[in-house]
Amino acid sequence: MADTSNNRKALQIELTGTTEGLGITTISGHNPNKPGEGSGIYIKDILTGRLAHKNGLLKIGDQLLQANDESLVGISNERAVEILRFCAATDSISLLIARDEIAQAEYQRLSIPNKEQSDYQPVKRSRHSTVKIGDHLYMWGGVGSRVHYDVMEMYHLPTGAWDQKPTTGTPPPGTWDYSSVAIGKDIYYFGGFGNGFHNNVHCINVDSFNWRELSPSSSDHSPMMKANCAMVLAHFDGEDYLIIFGGSRGSYSINTPKQPDAQYSADGRCNEIHYYRILSDQWISPVVTGDRPPPISHFTLTLVTNNTAVMFGGSTYNGANNKLYMISFTKTSVLS
Repeated sequence: MADTSNNRKALQIELTGTTEGLGITTISGHNPNKPGEGSGIYIKDILTGRLAHKNGLLKIGDQLLQANDESLVGISNERAVEILRFCAATDSISLLIARDEIAQAEYQRLSIPNKEQSDYQPVKRSRHSTVKIGDHLYMWGGVGSRVHYDVMEMYHLPTGAWDQKPTTGTPPPGTWDYSSVAIGKDIYYFGGFGNGFHNNVHCINVDSFNWRELSPSSSDHSPMMKANCAMVLAHFDGEDYLIIFGGSRGSYSINTPKQPDAQYSADGRCNEIHYYRILSDQWISPVVTGDRPPPISHFTLTLVTNNTAVMFGGSTYNGANNKLYMISFTKTSVLS
């Protein structure tokens, strides 16, 4: 357990311009004598390009003892993150840290991947999504009383350890019931609900953890502002396209241009099919042929080849169904 006695040499670090966060992640262990409490809070990572990286005052392995007037000794990592976020929001923060052999030894012990040592767990939530990239599952958003939308939470598959990274930029406005898909190290998000329905496209890179708005939420363009739709990736002529299908707006009125030949049910569902061309920020309405599904939401759409997907189930005006559709995509058309 970490030594937090008062005879250790402590350093006072003053930081300003902190409203966008410190740009650090932290780690703690368990206090075996007091279950639920941490054995010390340590800097686990310093994010490139962020405040702590730019000024160079903080180091990986530093033990954080105090933030402004708040003690960081004997608390959980989750509580420490809340205190640091609250203090940083005032645009300045005073940190008391320990940078000695004791801190380094404890940090080295904690930094060895070990499921039992890591006490970080994401809060309870629903209506979110996870996306797999490499050895990690990346989770963002959802509905929960303490869900923070300025962090990305990650689950390391080989070790079973949870972690979180602070993000920069503006997160998507739709914080739950959105659609997501990964392309390389980028995760794309469409629509969802958050103070209303949305039809935006946002992207976050899992190296920089910086959000980018590619297409804003707007009533000036299709698709319909909606949630509970499906999004898959397709490749045409070496380019990546997002394909967005179906979805629901609930009782909200349709305030976007309707797609030709698409259907819209009285309870707010649609069977729109839109392409989003990432390279040119362009929305495209393909020609749809064959047995088009009815207005639908809450279904699955699973890629089985580069340009073919299987759709199953979902909720329609007449209730749940168990129909299966094989849907093929070309650059200009959809065959169902």
